[in-house]
Amino acid sequence: MSGGLSFWKMEGAGNDFVVIDARDGLPGAADELARRLCARGTGIGADGLLAVSEARPGRVVVDYRNADGSSAAFCGNGARCAARFAVERGLSGSPLELVFPGFSVEARVEGEMVSIHGPRPTVDDAPRSLPLPDGGTLAARLVRAGVPHLVAREPAGAQLDLADLAARLLAADPELARAVNLTLVREASGRALFVRTFERGSGETLACGSGAWAAAAFCESPPGGGGTFQVYPPAGIPLTVELAPAGGGALLTGPARVVFRGLLAEL
Repeated sequence: MSGGLSFWKMEGAGNDFVVIDARDGLPGAADELARRLCARGTGIGADGLLAVSEARPGRVVVDYRNADGSSAAFCGNGARCAARFAVERGLSGSPLELVFPGFSVEARVEGEMVSIHGPRPTVDDAPRSLPLPDGGTLAARLVRAGVPHLVAREPAGAQLDLADLAARLLAADPELARAVNLTLVREASGRALFVRTFERGSGETLACGSGAWAAAAFCESPPGGGGTFQVYPPAGIPLTVELAPAGGGALLTGPARVVFRGLLAEL
């Protein structure tokens, strides 16, 4: 790829990404490129890589890679960043469809604020458990929000170590642990949710869009009743989740910000 690699560094509510226009191909394997570009300290530094591999008016195809190079079927905040990237680069107008490897959403870009609309998350009926350091467990549910999340309520007064919980889950149930993101939620008044997520392939992030969707569906009462939730990730930048009643869809709205634009002369 002559002339170097042009990229944008973007963040959605604190969840940060390297975004590139890959319609003419990538300078190497996507997994290795993600590992190099996303490495904090030696690369650009990010939670993941978004590569726009195909674009036409009204439709953009996105390949998402976690920081460790592994692929993911979907990324909520990444979708919002990719939508703004596509609109500002003139690849599509708004609204537009974003097609990820395993999930598609419609996006609407209004300056820095970007909304995505997709299917409602689904909450499995089967109870799950999350092992705790004291030998106890947390009741959890598997929620599918484009990607699967194991969601549990964090006990009042506790600040659990998500990396430690993820390691304990891996020891107890390797198959489940390798498939899911781990999300903890605290409920406050007025449908305000405080949410933390350990993302498969990236670790604990400052925000997670699919995690916000999953937490809202997990806390929805009555199940399938719909409603609007304000979700506060560790970054402190709120995301709004709107769940239509059962049979409808889900909306995720928040800022998608351009941190800087750059050109890598050498890879």
